[in-house]
Amino acid sequence: MTIPANAIVYCDANFLVAYGARQTKQSERQKRAQILFAELLIKGCQITASPLSFDEAWNGVRLEAGPKKIKSKTRFRLNTMLNKLGLCLINSGNVEFSYDDVLSDIKNFTKNLLGSPKFMIIQFPVSQEKRGVNQSLDNMDNFKLQPRDSFHLSIMQLNSIKYIITRDNNFGNRIKKSGINILSF
Repeated sequence: MTIPANAIVYCDANFLVAYGARQTKQSERQKRAQILFAELLIKGCQITASPLSFDEAWNGVRLEAGPKKIKSKTRFRLNTMLNKLGLCLINSGNVEFSYDDVLSDIKNFTKNLLGSPKFMIIQFPVSQEKRGVNQSLDNMDNFKLQPRDSFHLSIMQLNSIKYIITRDNNFGNRIKKSGINILSF
């Protein structure tokens, strides 16, 4: 799908992480995200995200750093296989980086995004906060969304945003009937 010039585009956290994390586990995905970001800038698009996107993206930056150390190779390998099925062990056999360990990466990631003149942070429009929360409840019911995803959709709906960049196929498939166009990378 092509995006028209000057469109407003909402970024899901997985796009932000792929675009801006210092290190990623999938460099090809990072390259595609960076190319797409450049294309949006060339087309004069307004690139947006919400504080929810940043909350998720900061966690993503931490996870992209990988395990800090592996305490049990067997549990780690088993957990790796289970992750492919959408499952995980409570004790995965590894120790993750703390936010403090990767805070400088998170700060640089955020500074780079916020430094772009075409990047904007959005929330519910002023005086529509209560409507946004109620819209989120409706979105949970109508589209069978998780709470956080229903808030993302409400933010887009109340800000009249018609495009989202995401790799979350589950979310994308559920919101197709909402009028939002899904852009994958």
